[in-house]
Order: sequence, then structure tokens, then C-alpha cells
Amino acid sequence: MTLRHLLVRSALVASLALGLAGPAQAQGAATVTITGLEQAVEALRPRQGQQASRTQADLVTALSILALVGKQEGGGRTYRLETTADGKLLVNGADVSPLIRMYETQTGGQRR
Repeated sequence: MTLRHLLVRSALVASLALGLAGPAQAQGAATVTITGLEQAVEALRPRQGQQASRTQADLVTALSILALVGKQEGGGRTYRLETTADGKLLVNGADVSPLIRMYETQTGGQRR
């Protein structure tokens, strides 16, 4: 699957294996490659004298962090995503489950 939007282009290759214990124990892996991420961050930053909206500021922060954790390959950044049977989410081998739990705690489980 390939997605395109303005300056960002991504490609996704994924697999999923469901265990007999049910979807809560699902294991899977995906490789995502994103190009144009840095350009998208720059395009979203407010211009001098402008105030960023909360959504815009959150998006710039999230995309900046995403750019930092990606593995530079070719003209883009690659992310290897894995879910484990014990409920962890790994991004390029690093467990990001605590970050997700922290976000859920801060937002009360609500998505913005």
C-alpha cells in the first residue's frame, strides 16, 4: 500500500498472526518507509508572527519525534513496527508501550 499526501509519501508492508488466545495476543510486524517528513514538519510550522493552533503544535511535535526515531535509509525514514504476544509495541526494536500508556493516562484514554 502506498499513501501520498502533499509532501509526505509512505509505503507499508505488514503481516499479522493471530494466536488462539484472541486478538489481544496478536503478533505482527510492519515496515513503514516515509519520505518528505522533514519538509512536512517545516511546512506545518507557523510563520514568523503567527501563532500555532494546539492541533498544529501537537502535529509538529509528533512528526518531529517520528523523524527522530526513524532509521535513515535512502531518501526516507524506515520504521519496523512489531507487536508481541505480551502486548508490547516495538519501533525499530525499542519498546514504546510505556509512551503509549503515558499518553493514555494524560488524555484519559481520549483521542484528540
